[in-house]
Amino acid sequence: MLAEAATYASAVPAWAEYGRFCELLEKGLRKDAFKHLAAFIAAAAEWPFAEKREFVSWLYHFASDREDSFLPMPQPLHKGFLEPALSEWVEREPERGEPRRWFGTHEHLEEAVRLGPADEIA
Repeated sequence: MLAEAATYASAVPAWAEYGRFCELLEKGLRKDAFKHLAAFIAAAAEWPFAEKREFVSWLYHFASDREDSFLPMPQPLHKGFLEPALSEWVEREPERGEPRRWFGTHEHLEEAVRLGPADEIA
């Protein structure tokens, strides 16, 4: 799974550090991988909202279909980028259920279903 994420992410210039993180983690080079992840988080935090939303949506969709979905989304990425980006998304687009779905809490899932009754993931 990480190799597939690395291939996709590496094709998007702004996501290259994330792609490198996945590639190195797949090879078992955890320390080096997390250096690239830290660089990615620092850069991604400065992106415009639309770019943040695009990456977050891609990553959650990518991971949701896979058994080891936690691998491409380690805790530093969650705390340092994904959660703040999801919060910003909910604030900017309160009518959208997708960011609430990815938060995954009971309250957010209920709201995601209310906003999009056909949302099978939620």
